[in-house]
Amino acid sequence: MPRKNGSRPARARGVELEIDPRPAALIALTERFAQFRAESERGTRVPAELRAAALAALRQGAAQGALQRDCQISRSQLDAWRRAAAAPSTRSRRATGEDARIFAVVDEALPVDERAAAAEPPLELRVGPWSVTVRLAGGEPGQGGR
Repeated sequence: MPRKNGSRPARARGVELEIDPRPAALIALTERFAQFRAESERGTRVPAELRAAALAALRQGAAQGALQRDCQISRSQLDAWRRAAAAPSTRSRRATGEDARIFAVVDEALPVDERAAAAEPPLELRVGPWSVTVRLAGGEPGQGGR
């Protein structure tokens, strides 16, 4: 009948306990990346929350090499994520209206006589290198008349 080894310490039985030296945050992030990769096709863009979590782990002191190795992230990916995080967002600039001016829209057209129509300056819209001009259609040829 074999003897039970339960009374002897694990070290004496030749069993070594595994202690993971990695920080718990890196272990959790590694699991999140593994789950993402298991659920996604190859080449799928890494979601913003995972990119942010990877950058946060680096800021909290995780070694870049460990992050790259454990989460299977390339150096170029990390560099691109850092640049994107440091650059001001184009969307936020557009939302604040820095690049665009908004003009009021007139819902009802008012009757205009010919003298007023001739005196009315054309409306010009500039978008980058493009310019679009809108003018009141008149009866003269070449002016988009009726």
